[in-house]
Amino acid sequence: MSLIRPMSQPVPGARSHRARTAAVLVVLALALAGCSGDDDGDVATDESAATDGDASSDGGGGGGGDEASGEVDPRALDDPCTIFPSSTIEDVLGEPVEFPSPNLQTYEIGCDWSASSGPYMSYRLETERPGQEAYDGVMQYLEVSEGVEELDLGDQAVIKVVEGETGENATLDAVINDWYVNLTVADTDDPRAGAVELAEYLERVLVPFTAMEGGSTDGEEGASDDGDAVPGTLVDFEVTIEEPAEMAGTTTLDSLDMVGLAGFANCSQPGSAIFVLAFNAPPATDPPTPVGVFNLTVEEGIDVGETAPVVIGVGLGQSDVATTTNYEGTMTVDADGTGGTFEAEGGPKGTWSCEWTE
Repeated sequence: MSLIRPMSQPVPGARSHRARTAAVLVVLALALAGCSGDDDGDVATDESAATDGDASSDGGGGGGGDEASGEVDPRALDDPCTIFPSSTIEDVLGEPVEFPSPNLQTYEIGCDWSASSGPYMSYRLETERPGQEAYDGVMQYLEVSEGVEELDLGDQAVIKVVEGETGENATLDAVINDWYVNLTVADTDDPRAGAVELAEYLERVLVPFTAMEGGSTDGEEGASDDGDAVPGTLVDFEVTIEEPAEMAGTTTLDSLDMVGLAGFANCSQPGSAIFVLAFNAPPATDPPTPVGVFNLTVEEGIDVGETAPVVIGVGLGQSDVATTTNYEGTMTVDADGTGGTFEAEGGPKGTWSCEWTE
């Protein structure tokens, strides 16, 4: 499993965008198993008391407090947005962020911070597999690994900086104390420096990775050690592209022969700060339809019954070699919140639906 982030580099004539994970592969990283986002009102604020293993709160921004070298256990964080101190967040973005958007999934944690003037940062951290294993799974995708710069950081790290519509976007993938981490910083004065600063901070504070008790869940995404389903976990999705003919077909989790792992299959719940529905077919295999890579990204989020601008990414053929083209269009969410439509002029048109655990 891995994490969500931008699935491709911008193509000529297409709108560049930040998929907050994502992610690649989202690659996530990426729900990463259902990527259910909390509403702003659910985000821990400075009144939230820190729990054992949490970075202590220093007020606002979802940030933690004093740095405790080698003492932060990602699996123990009740609010994943507390992994960074507010001072670090403000230093990277250039301004404070009052309401971050946490992601707390079965096998990954993460958080997104969007400043009012445009700067953005996010992280995704996989909690199940050893970092090198997860990292290798992400880097096998050419769209992730091509054009990266190697960094002398952590166990292994690379960074890629691309020009977006409103500024530079930096994406950093690393193995840090044997955790796989994906970091994105965009639209700041120096996204590359910001991503490196975040990674160096994690290198100082993260405890070494240890295997989860009881191991994996035998491929059953959303099952915890006691067999209970984790609320908001992606159970299934269906994406049907009706036209054009060269993209037409229906893709489901079952047809991809995989569970909803971060970065390979993801569907945010309507009402999340950012909506991402995405899949990458298993690499080096022919996908069940012509489309091996797909994503719908609504950067400002979308709620039940709404219509919103969307970036639709489509890559034809095997996912590890597909080139993704991004289309600007619109998408809808039906009244029940479990599906809707998407359409882009001159591009894909179709329907989507997702099912999550309750």
